[in-house]
Amino acid sequence: MTVYTESFREHDNKGNVLRELYVVFGELNNAEIEKVETKTKQDKAFEQADIIMNQGRQYYLPIGRETIVRGLSNTGEVIDRQGG
Repeated sequence: MTVYTESFREHDNKGNVLRELYVVFGELNNAEIEKVETKTKQDKAFEQADIIMNQGRQYYLPIGRETIVRGLSNTGEVIDRQGG
């Protein structure tokens, strides 16, 4: 499982930040991973991330500052964990 984070900002003509958007994404490269959950260090609970398919590959794409990502099997076993 790979993990990438990107932040996107929109500024006004004076350089002030108008909007800020954080995206965490990655590829699932282990066939046992059927569910992905993410959270920040401050969050107490994980939230499920969407998994999308593209050209036979699986990716996850939650919107937010989540820096902890874990991949789970269909039984809930943690297969991979990144961050935190």
